[in-house]
Amino acid sequence: MIRKSTINFKFANTCKLEKIKKIAKEHQKIVNFFIGTLWEQKQFSGNFVKDTSVDSWLPARMKQAAAKQALSIVKSQRKKKKKHKPVFNRPVMELDSRFADIAQDINSFDIWIKLSSIGNKIKLNLPSQKHIHFNTLLNNGWTVKKSIRIRVSEDGCYADFF
Repeated sequence: MIRKSTINFKFANTCKLEKIKKIAKEHQKIVNFFIGTLWEQKQFSGNFVKDTSVDSWLPARMKQAAAKQALSIVKSQRKKKKKHKPVFNRPVMELDSRFADIAQDINSFDIWIKLSSIGNKIKLNLPSQKHIHFNTLLNNGWTVKKSIRIRVSEDGCYADFF
């Protein structure tokens, strides 16, 4: 069973949060492009997308991650027997260990997330605090996966740990 715990990036400065929002917006645009391409090609199976060439300032790794996310969205849509093309309208990035390094209990902040290879040589160190649910899962023997999901909403930026 996989559990999820969410932390808030409210301790990060506004410049870092604006960079995350900018990257998430571009990522959302690319995911929608790949959804359209996969839907037109009727590619509803497989584990990866062969052609990830798209006009964007994001690096090839981020394009691969966006293509993988688009493929999972299309596969999920077909599994539900829905016949219309999905639209990805939430700024959510699913990032694996190529992009995120998670460090715990270093200084006054409980957890640090270092994002790299996300575009234009941007490297972000984002501080946060653990909370009761996160600590409960850790104390009960659960291990934190190396992939995270970063969500952007009107009220802030969040990271989901699994």
